[in-house]
Amino acid sequence: MNKVLIFTPGFYPAKTYGGPVASISNLIEAFAKEIEFFLITSDHELNDKKCLSGVKRGWNQVGFAKVLYLSDKEMTRKKFEKIIDQISPDCIYLNAIFHKLSTPQFLILARRKKVKCVLAIRGGLCENALQFGRIKKLIYIQFLKIIKGKDVTYHSTSPEETATIRKYMGKKAHIIEVSNIPLLRNPLDLPNKSWKEKGTVRMIFVSRIHPIKNLDYIIDILNNVSSKVQFDIYGPKEKRDYWEKCEAKIQRLPPNIQVHYCGFLDKSVRDEIFKNYDLFVLPTLSENFGHAISEALSEHCNVLISNNTPWNDINNFKAGRAFDLNEKERFSDYIEHIAQMTNEEIVDNRSDIDDYLRSHFNYDCMKNKYFEMLCH
Repeated sequence: MNKVLIFTPGFYPAKTYGGPVASISNLIEAFAKEIEFFLITSDHELNDKKCLSGVKRGWNQVGFAKVLYLSDKEMTRKKFEKIIDQISPDCIYLNAIFHKLSTPQFLILARRKKVKCVLAIRGGLCENALQFGRIKKLIYIQFLKIIKGKDVTYHSTSPEETATIRKYMGKKAHIIEVSNIPLLRNPLDLPNKSWKEKGTVRMIFVSRIHPIKNLDYIIDILNNVSSKVQFDIYGPKEKRDYWEKCEAKIQRLPPNIQVHYCGFLDKSVRDEIFKNYDLFVLPTLSENFGHAISEALSEHCNVLISNNTPWNDINNFKAGRAFDLNEKERFSDYIEHIAQMTNEEIVDNRSDIDDYLRSHFNYDCMKNKYFEMLCH
């Protein structure tokens, strides 16, 4: 059985690291019978140093992977080299280009020990993502190009990301383009949706509270919605000053709009939470994949998103809409459209969402590409 060593900045039970955690979790589950996974990750939440509850020193069995939780001080080249020597992996998979404590060290070690190395970009090179700390990131990219060696494979999840990799890492970069593995659910396993009243809409936002996720945009849009709206926000407050900006806008909303911050959405209660909502919203500035979008659809929840994601083909189905952020009226109109749907229409809409998911993914082809990337 092939051995794959993964580094990812955060992993379960951490709750604040966003979509990349789901990317890795779904990958491990998909190949549990073909690949032995070892995973190195942080022992704390994002922007926190307190050790995660429930993890022990040494290797932990988490699902189908052996997971080693390390403090920032433990993330040294010497430590990583010892782990590589113990495991003898066939491939090292790096799940973060901009993790300065780990990515450069693993690139150097993979080159020295002649171990196949795959670097997942995770949307880090798109223009909207680079605008946050651009100068430092560009200097760091040049540093990686110097130390990485010639044999690194880049994992791209879309044609747009492939183009950005060639732009910043070189035209001759070796790239394998394959989408993230989605969470696919059996519709029979899902609880029944709670009753929807015509003239109202129950909206949910699930993401990091960060400018790139653009939460304040949808708050502004709600000023132009006349229907009754319940809008619940889930996610870590990654940028406190940005959340305060959002809070100020929430305070000025009209009385027909009720907004609540609900903290983290634990995956163990996701089904029970999503059954209470009619519409998932994510007006993101940039999205490499959008696991929250995938998960919302798998829960039979319509989605309203920007066109800065790989999900724009949703406009050809009755499963949601993806609009340009300059088209504010279309966002408010779609919210009104969902509000005016009856309970029967929402129930019937489930089959449309299933049709879209089957159209969007070719699961067998996707698995073959991943196996080629990790094991050949």
